[in-house]
Amino acid sequence: MKEINDRIIKNYILGRCSQEEIEQLYEWINSNEEHALWLFRQVDAYKTGRASRFTNEQARQKAEMNVLRRIGERRKRLFFYQKRFLYYAAAALLAFLSVTAVYFSRTNVGQIEVRTVAKEVRQVVLPDGSKVWLNEKTRLTYSKVFGNHQREVTLEGEGYFVVAKDMARPFIVRSAHLTTRVLGTVFNFNTNSGKRHTEEVTLIEGKVRVEGLHNEGSITLRPKQKVVFSKNTNSMEVEEASIPLETVWHSHLIPFRNAHIHEIAAIIERLYQTEVRIHPTLKDNSTYSGAIRHTATMDSMLRDLSYSIPFRYKITKGKVELYAR
Repeated sequence: MKEINDRIIKNYILGRCSQEEIEQLYEWINSNEEHALWLFRQVDAYKTGRASRFTNEQARQKAEMNVLRRIGERRKRLFFYQKRFLYYAAAALLAFLSVTAVYFSRTNVGQIEVRTVAKEVRQVVLPDGSKVWLNEKTRLTYSKVFGNHQREVTLEGEGYFVVAKDMARPFIVRSAHLTTRVLGTVFNFNTNSGKRHTEEVTLIEGKVRVEGLHNEGSITLRPKQKVVFSKNTNSMEVEEASIPLETVWHSHLIPFRNAHIHEIAAIIERLYQTEVRIHPTLKDNSTYSGAIRHTATMDSMLRDLSYSIPFRYKITKGKVELYAR
């Protein structure tokens, strides 16, 4: 186990750790009893410095300065404690951390918050094994340990959920306007859908029930449907969904299943904001299945696609025409 970065220790004690940093810290603690004991003493010193109800900003800054000084001295100090004392002190710390793992990194006890920045897509594995892909500029909040009756997360942004089945504990996703309840399914939740000022829940597999938080009613979706909630009118509507378009951001793959060339052309138009024309020589009596990678440029995507589907293409002034090969 390599030495832990001092910045991670400081962030943990001051309540600024990310989920990834917390995991690195746990690994460091478990690798050596002396690490656990030393961190226990720093946490205790910091809490003691801020415990008084008369604590002001000056006292808070003093407590933080003491933490920074102690971290700076960490490599210079040696530990001369008896093995028995180390063992029980480390065990006490690990028990303490197991129940208050993110207390110092979040305002709510036991809560974990994950944020993504611009142009970042991140996968998160939840305590029950469910997986979530977070699109850019998204925030996900969830409990370190789910309760016995339900599994609940809060989403701000866009997330692609693959929920582990658990009939005894419904999985609930809350946003500013909607609540989505499932038992085990795959769906996409977008709380800020572009210029439409909407929240959208798109069902890929399984079954979900979407409820408005202010008596707008509830809607049960079937696959390839989505609920569109208007933030302007506080109303919900059901629409048919184009699954390749709804989910391409998380995998960068465009799946086709028994799709005609006109359907594929429509997907290209929406993804690249262009016009696609189909020449009469390219007949629409064949279907295609597979997946193609969503690339940054339309030309490279069409070139890759033409290896699987027999067509030629020409791009003129941003418009595309597909021909038979």
